[in-house]
Amino acid sequence: DTALWHFRIFFISRVLHTLTYQLALPQPSRFVSFAIGCAATLSMAARVLLTARP
Repeated sequence: DTALWHFRIFFISRVLHTLTYQLALPQPSRFVSFAIGCAATLSMAARVLLTARP
């Protein structure tokens, strides 16, 4: 269930990033969507590494 939420958040952030790029919205909006995608990826990596820890 947690992985599904990570993937959903990442997907939505990438769609928003694409839309802000296509619509030429001001720069902070594109950076925020990119940062959310990075945070989702790092969070998922941390969850995997902490779960796989012996």
